[in-house]
Amino acid sequence: MKKIIVLVTFFAFVSCSSDDDQKQFPLTMNGSNSVEYTFNGKRMSSFDSDDAKEISSVISVSEQMILMKLGKNDEYSRVSIFSSAKLEEGKTYSIKGNLNSNIKAHSEFYGPNIPYVSCSTNNEIGGTITISKLDFPNRIIAARFSFDCADDKGNIYAVRDGWFDLKF
Repeated sequence: MKKIIVLVTFFAFVSCSSDDDQKQFPLTMNGSNSVEYTFNGKRMSSFDSDDAKEISSVISVSEQMILMKLGKNDEYSRVSIFSSAKLEEGKTYSIKGNLNSNIKAHSEFYGPNIPYVSCSTNNEIGGTITISKLDFPNRIIAARFSFDCADDKGNIYAVRDGWFDLKF
């Protein structure tokens, strides 16, 4: 009987994790075209997104644009990150408005049964993006991001725990 209790306890311990339902940032950073973030606590992921998924990136020496649209169960979210600064691997950048940063972000959340939300970073609120990989020869960009954004009425929304691993 003791062996059964020990086995059950062991299997329960090794099978439990606090982040079972979340994918981790890809360690390979190989341009898998995967994205994940939360919008106001709602997890959005390319791993379980529906057919409406659209992910694209335009990266050049002088301009960068990351566009991510994910959807599941008639809830859709779009995150756009724009930079006029030359990005470098291993660096963290501020995401704000035009006066305080060369990087800004915009987000939308919508669906047939939920109110439409459109919000952007501005000169007072924003966040950060850390470029984990920027490989021009292999055309790969991977980063972590997190920011706050405001709608035109001043309501604040949170985009958290974001990461992407993209081909450009």
